[in-house]
Parts: sequence; structure tokens; C-alpha cells
Amino acid sequence: MPDYDLDTLLGINHKLSPQTKRDIFGIAFVEKQSFDYHKINSEYHLAKYNNCSEKTPLIQFKIGHGFMYDDWLKRYLNKPISFLKKVGHCIAWVTPDVSIDMEATEAQAIGIIESVRWIGRLGQEMGQIVFPSVGWSRKELDDICFAGLRDGSIFFISTLGVNNEQCKPNFLRGYKEMRRRYPNSKIVCIGKQIEGMDNDVIYIDYQESFGYSSCLQYKLFTSLEISKGDEKYGE
Repeated sequence: MPDYDLDTLLGINHKLSPQTKRDIFGIAFVEKQSFDYHKINSEYHLAKYNNCSEKTPLIQFKIGHGFMYDDWLKRYLNKPISFLKKVGHCIAWVTPDVSIDMEATEAQAIGIIESVRWIGRLGQEMGQIVFPSVGWSRKELDDICFAGLRDGSIFFISTLGVNNEQCKPNFLRGYKEMRRRYPNSKIVCIGKQIEGMDNDVIYIDYQESFGYSSCLQYKLFTSLEISKGDEKYGE
């Protein structure tokens, strides 16, 4: 047998602790963790994985996320220890949002969901705060796509690329199914609100989720200007 380093070996065998709870198809649960949901996008801002660095300004207040191209995300999954070191600079992070094609087989869907839930649970076992990204495909794959989740958790979803006549009906179908299965969960959505979605969701503009210091500085500057305007109006 080849002499693999730990990073490569974990990427191959997906070994978790024996205490790990598993859902259908052996998919590991990303467990519910305590976190102040209402501080997301006010005190705790988002940063894409590639901006999760110890040199990133205010990284300790950032939540790392991977709503990006699948080929990038698969590289992170193949090097789990390196990935966890990277996102470990953040206060919390979101599991990679690897897409499941509408034509995917059950085996392909299981492989994707198993991988993203696995790395989320691995991060939790290493003491990190991890939120599951949740996506879906066609209705027949719902049991797979929604496996490994706990009701009452904070879920991250995205509306990127689905606000069109072709994709919107199935997106809303899956969104409503997610909320039916997990009615007590809190939702953060990267992208704009689509008619039919709920108002209790935190919506974050995609460009504001990149984690560049300029975006945060602009947001803080705008907030200060609004505050000054309110005070002046009050006079």
C-alpha cells in the first residue's frame, strides 16, 4: 500500500470517529451548534474560502463559505486537513456547496452529499463551528439531498442562477420541502430573495459575501452615514 500523508489518506477513506451519528446511506450528520444567528451579516460577515487567510482583515469575525465553482470545491474536499486549517481562521464556516445535477444518479448524489456532510462533521470533531450548505436537485433525490441535517440548525442556501422560468419552480419546490422537513431551522441565503421565499431568512448580496476588506469598509461607511443622517433628521 502506498505511504499516504494524513491529508491524502483522509481524503480517500473519509474516516470519522466511531461516535459519529449517521443518517440514511451512512451520511454523517452535521450536528446543530450554538451560534447567534441574528449577528450574521451584522457582526459576523462572510468570506469566500479563497479569502479565508490569517492575513485577511477581521478574519476572526468572518464566516467562510464555498458558493463557488465545483472544481474549486472538489480540490478542497481532496485536501481536508489543509482546508480545515484554512477555514479554521474564521469564527465559523459553511460546508462546500457542490451542486447536484438534475440528471444525477442516486449514487452520484449520495457521493456528493456524503462528502460535504463528512467534511462538515470532521471540522466539528476538530472543534470548529460548521454550518451545512443545503441544495437540492429533482424531487426523487430529496431524501439524499436533505440527509445529514438536524432541525434547529442554521442552514446556508443560495439563489444564484435559479431566478429564471426554467429553474425557479424546482428551486421553490425544494425550498418549501426543506422548510417542511426542518421547520425550526434558521436560513441564510446568499443571493436575492425570490417571490415565494420567507421574510425570516437573512439575505446576503453575493458580492458582499466575498470577504474583501473594501466591501466591509463600504458597508461600515454607509452605516455611519445613515446614522449621522438619522441624528440630523432628529434635530
